[in-house]
Order: sequence, then structure tokens, then C-alpha cells
Amino acid sequence: MVSWFIFAPYVSAIVIAGTLAFLFRPVYRNLLKLVRYETLAALLTVLAVILIVFVPLSFFATKIFNQATALYTLLASNSGADLNGALNNLIQTNFSAMHVPPVAVDFGAFMRQILDWFLQNIGPLFSNVAQILLVAFLSLLGTFYFLKDGKDFKKWVFSFILMEPKYENLIMHEMGTTAASIVKGTLIVALIQGIVAGVGFAIFGLPSAAFWGSLVVIASLVPLVGAWIVLAPAIIYLFLIGQTAAGIGLLIWCGIIVTFVYDIVAPLLMRQGNRIHPYVIFLSVLGGIALFGPMGLLMGPFVIAFLLTLFKIYPDLILKRG
Repeated sequence: MVSWFIFAPYVSAIVIAGTLAFLFRPVYRNLLKLVRYETLAALLTVLAVILIVFVPLSFFATKIFNQATALYTLLASNSGADLNGALNNLIQTNFSAMHVPPVAVDFGAFMRQILDWFLQNIGPLFSNVAQILLVAFLSLLGTFYFLKDGKDFKKWVFSFILMEPKYENLIMHEMGTTAASIVKGTLIVALIQGIVAGVGFAIFGLPSAAFWGSLVVIASLVPLVGAWIVLAPAIIYLFLIGQTAAGIGLLIWCGIIVTFVYDIVAPLLMRQGNRIHPYVIFLSVLGGIALFGPMGLLMGPFVIAFLLTLFKIYPDLILKRG
């Protein structure tokens, strides 16, 4: 128990390190063939992680947080009456013969609720710069050692588990394939969809494009409707404010490019992993965020992946004992 409290503050760094090592292991293996030295190959891989992941993530995360804060401040002074008025004008102009009653939905209050949830769950990441830098440093250091000494870590962990080698290998294999399905086939696809949607928002003039793109990442995890939870209101908003050409352009952009990412890229990334039901992944992400905060986006699915792995090997263990 005491050991857990010692390591608990750094669990997020360990999870990030393990995820990055898992994703960049192919890069490490290719570099190892070139340079022949494990330490140098791991170091070069970490440099690649910094350039590919940490630098863009720092830039966009700061931009997203600033836009969310500014939007929340704006909505606090304007309850959304302008949008209500625009919607009612559109209805009266185009559907007056149908006698549609005026819309009385408080869009401003609804948006403030979304922003409040976002700032409560994501805001803590920005509340302590020193803590962020420490977690980033420990994550990179952990990535280096996971790449360089991954086999030794595996032996060390399983030395505490009284289990036959074949079950140890089975656990590692199932965890790897399940993690591949969740991380590559779901989380990375959601991230790509968010980036593509954010680019479309910026091109067609939607305010706070980076923030709305980040919401697309979360919405992409929702089964069936996915990213369209955010995309559809964004398109409707452009029509309501009179930006018809931009609305049509964003509709085409989302209908072709964003859908292409889901229909083509996702199956390619998932082909080496076990297919986990989207509803299970969605619940694991929401539960993970509620329990662990922002890091629950990774930790929730990993916990479920470990549970599913245990369920898979459990019948074999019972039959063996029987």
C-alpha cells in the first residue's frame, strides 16, 4: 500500500511512457538496425517523440485552452440570445407557412455547460507548469528505458507473478493486440479526425477552431454518431449566421475527408489488433476521465484491456486446474 502512494503521483508519466514506447517501437527497431547501439537508437527515438508528439501537442494544447477560456468568458456575458434570434429569423423566413413556434432553447447555457466540463477536466493540465514539465520529462525518460530495456522490465514484472511462461506470453500478446486496437484503431483515429475537422473549421471561418476540433476528438469515440455530434452543429451554425457558402464547404469537407479518415484509416490501424466494441471503449474513456482525470483517456481503456485479457485466459486456467 505504501509503495502505491509512492508511485501514484507518477502513474500518468508511466502510462504515457508505456504508450509512447508501444507506438514508437517500430521506429526504434528500424533505428537499431542502422546504428547498432540500443542506447543511441532509444535516444534518437525519444528525440523523434519530442518533435512529432510533444512540440505540436504543447502548441495545440495551449491554443485549445486559451480558446476555451475566451469562449467561456464570451458566453458568460452573452447567453446565446443572438443565436436564438438567428434561428428564429431563419425559421420565420423559410417556414412561416408551417407556423413553427419560436425556439426558446438557451444555446448559451448549453455551451457553457460543455465548456465548464471541458475546463474542469482539461484545465488542471495547465494549472501547474512545473508539474507539466516534470511529467513530460519523466514520460520521455520512461520512454527511453521502456524502449532500451523493455525485455528486462517484462522479466522483472513477471518475476513477481507465479504463472507459467506460456500464460505470461499470452498476457503480453493479448495486452499488445488489445492495446493496438484501442490506441491505434480508436484513439489515434479520433485524434486524426479532430485535427482534420479543426483544419476545416479554420478554413471555413468557424471561431475557436482548435477548441471545436478538440471536442471532435472526444465525440469521435461515441458509437454510431461519432464526430457528427460536433460537426453537424458547426455546419448549422454557419448557415444560421448567413455563411451559406462556408456551411456548404464545411459540409463537403466533413462528409468527404473526415468520413474518409474513419472509413479507411481506422480499419488499416486496427488490422493487427483485437476488435473491441466501440461502446466498451467509449465507456472506458468516460469512466477513465471521471476516475483519473485527463489521463483517463489512456488509463481507462488500458484497464479494460487488461480485464479483457484476464477474461480470455481465465477459462484456460480453470480447465488446467480442473
